[in-house]
Amino acid sequence: MAPTPFTAVYRRTLIATVIGLAITGVFGFHHPDYFFQSYLFVYEYFSAIVFGSLGFLLLYLLVGGKWGRPIRRILAATVSTVPWTSVLFIPILIGMTKIYPWATVADPKTLGAHKMIWYGHGFFIGRSIFYLIVLNILAFYALRKIRYELAHSEPAAKSKDVGAIGFLVFFVLLSFAVFDWTMSLEPHWYSSIYGALVLSEYGLSMLAFSIIILNWLSRLYPEKHAVDPEASLDLGNLLLATTMFWTYMSISQYIIIWSGNLPEEISWYIARRDGGWRAFTTVVFGGQFAYSFAILLGMERKRALQRLARIAWWVMAIRVLDTFWMVTPDYHPGKIVLHWTDLGLFLAMGGIWLTIFFGRLKKEAAV
Repeated sequence: MAPTPFTAVYRRTLIATVIGLAITGVFGFHHPDYFFQSYLFVYEYFSAIVFGSLGFLLLYLLVGGKWGRPIRRILAATVSTVPWTSVLFIPILIGMTKIYPWATVADPKTLGAHKMIWYGHGFFIGRSIFYLIVLNILAFYALRKIRYELAHSEPAAKSKDVGAIGFLVFFVLLSFAVFDWTMSLEPHWYSSIYGALVLSEYGLSMLAFSIIILNWLSRLYPEKHAVDPEASLDLGNLLLATTMFWTYMSISQYIIIWSGNLPEEISWYIARRDGGWRAFTTVVFGGQFAYSFAILLGMERKRALQRLARIAWWVMAIRVLDTFWMVTPDYHPGKIVLHWTDLGLFLAMGGIWLTIFFGRLKKEAAV
């Protein structure tokens, strides 16, 4: 049997996994703190693609529209990895004392009695398992509906009901999940906008990833996955709108906290202000908003899928920096610290997840 494009992809993801595991094994064994901290950063990056795809699939079931048709199969393949993404969360629960500062605080005066209850180990683990179970249930029903639509070329019965209820549950559930999984890295800090901000980042990850995969499929299998300029334009406009929403959430959160100037609210930004983080912040914000926004304003760039895919690659690269900026400063305030486990886990987890994803894509896309 002649090798397929998927064969080459599997070979590359396997190589990345082996190299990543080797790097992680060498450096993570001697530095368990760095290992678990890097693990949260890398997990947050890849889970954003998965959970963002689930949210957009539920939204598509609710509202329909031409924008979602070219990427339905890609969304289905990505959402089908939700169970595997849930399994990859287990090391975070195992290493929670290495990841979360509140997990080693025993004095209620330090954290506050109500937060001590909320961040009890058993309660945190129970909530996290609950989040993942509900996400898997939502993924199960969303996949049933979208696969029926793909097989019969018409929406399944009660698709809108699944989309409406599912998207509402998804938005509330993921907001609480990101409060627990990343906002709690600074347990004294809080922001009512944080959930919407992170979910907008999930949207950016999902859209950029889907555009890249769609361009790959359209070049390899044009007879099945051809994309007309108007469909590409719709995806480009959606990426532009999500970029603008992320910018609005980011600026709103900063202005609200800056105007309040309360000690318990500004600590998160102080950790991202000194020792190189100020310049890092400028790169992230400039790359994710200013550059992407200016490029995506051009109509012709969005009509050509290959050109739009190059912009999507840029967004995915900036999302690495943005995720690093969201997670790492809470461990190293005032200084940028890079460790080999960041690279090793990125290659290992990325290789494992992409192998699973492309296996599902081969079936969902019927190629």
